[in-house]
Amino acid sequence: MNKALMYSRILAQVEKQLNSFWLNVDMLHMEKKIDRAYERCMQVLLVSNNKYLNPEGRPKFSLYNSSCWSIFLYYLSNELKDEAEEAEKIFYLNKILHSIDWYYEIELPDHFMVEHPLGSVLGRAVYGDYLYIYQGVTIGGNVSLDKGALEYPTIGNNVVLFSNAKILGNSCVGSNVLFSANSYVINENIPDNSIVFGSSPNLVIKEDAKMVENEMRRIWRRT
Repeated sequence: MNKALMYSRILAQVEKQLNSFWLNVDMLHMEKKIDRAYERCMQVLLVSNNKYLNPEGRPKFSLYNSSCWSIFLYYLSNELKDEAEEAEKIFYLNKILHSIDWYYEIELPDHFMVEHPLGSVLGRAVYGDYLYIYQGVTIGGNVSLDKGALEYPTIGNNVVLFSNAKILGNSCVGSNVLFSANSYVINENIPDNSIVFGSSPNLVIKEDAKMVENEMRRIWRRT
């Protein structure tokens, strides 16, 4: 399918979905940002090993795949951030459709993939590239008793969070890190090349660069 036809179909679907919830939807600003959001999404699919979205190394944008559509809607809302009302609508639409909270002012990485978006919350952290999450993941703030203000995590490159993993507060996560299902990290430093289990303050951290590398090769199509 050529790009012009794909843009037309994407625009029609966005307009149809928005009109299902709100009156007087102005598509002018959104239409101008569709191409950039699409290109950003395709950049992700190109390096993904998702069997539905990049079969045999040929990235395939899907209007009906929740991983693809949720990422596209985030990028569209982010591209629209200077048009607050339109950005809010796309952000809210993404929340309605996928039960997620990825606010448009938050800068998610250029390469960001989700296996199942349902129930994920990505707050105002600093995110490194090649972030991969599963359902129920939360990355967010925690109030510092010393500073009396919210503090947020810093996340390195090549980080994977399996289902219901949580990273909160003043946590600094290195690069090449896997967080096991249901792990809970708050105000902790996590070294590079690690696999994290359990809950703070009793985390189990296993340094295993080879296992982390194997997982990255499984989920990302990179040389």
